[in-house]
Amino acid sequence: MNASATVQNHPHPRLHRQLHHRPAFLHRWSAALLLGCSAAAHAQLVDGGFDTQPLTTMAAVIGGPTFLYGQWGQESSTLSTGVGPNVPASPTRMLSMTIGNSGTATQTAQAIDVSGPSFAGLIASGNAIFSYSALFNADSAGPVGGLSMDFFTGNSFATVIGAPVIANFAVDNIPGNWQVHTISGAIPVGTQSMLAQVYYLNASLAAAGFVQPGFVDSARLTIAAIPEPSTWAMMGLGGLLLGWRHRRQLRQGA
Repeated sequence: MNASATVQNHPHPRLHRQLHHRPAFLHRWSAALLLGCSAAAHAQLVDGGFDTQPLTTMAAVIGGPTFLYGQWGQESSTLSTGVGPNVPASPTRMLSMTIGNSGTATQTAQAIDVSGPSFAGLIASGNAIFSYSALFNADSAGPVGGLSMDFFTGNSFATVIGAPVIANFAVDNIPGNWQVHTISGAIPVGTQSMLAQVYYLNASLAAAGFVQPGFVDSARLTIAAIPEPSTWAMMGLGGLLLGWRHRRQLRQGA
């Protein structure tokens, strides 16, 4: 299809042409916005959907002289292909967590190495932020799940730095209803390893008077740079100008 046919079939042909002939400053603003988005780097959790690898133990991940990177370590958790109406959100499996220890929570964790060139410079600059999310689902009454992120200056638990970012979330008791929960924050300068955890509070899994599991799936970790003030300013100015142009086009088309 040629360009003229594309314009003729566009619901707003004048706006279509204007968008293709916008001023240079809007091209620069668009480029800055895309650059800000592409600056994000993904520290991919290995098997964030719990689909491809077996679980190991929490002790194996954090209890040795060095972290075991790239594998989920569990406490009282198993991999499940589905329990009644609760089915995996990712292709084949989900994490099923239950009470099995004397602590306050049942946890599963993965250690992530961020000491390599993909992240070291960004973290050293003090401009690194993270976002960590996972899906939660339970059919018991009053379950409370959570996410936490710890930071380390080396490759062992003894090198912990700063305070963890941690949050609890109330999970509804609608079977099969996956809810996404997220934590985010700054990554301390000097961080070389991170520990991403999902958990359920033990007491909440027995709130109905009997123990029922809580489920987790599709965990995701993203590391990105804090946008520079000039980028924020350019994005804000560009947004205002686009809004002004849109209102002008609406008035002209009336």
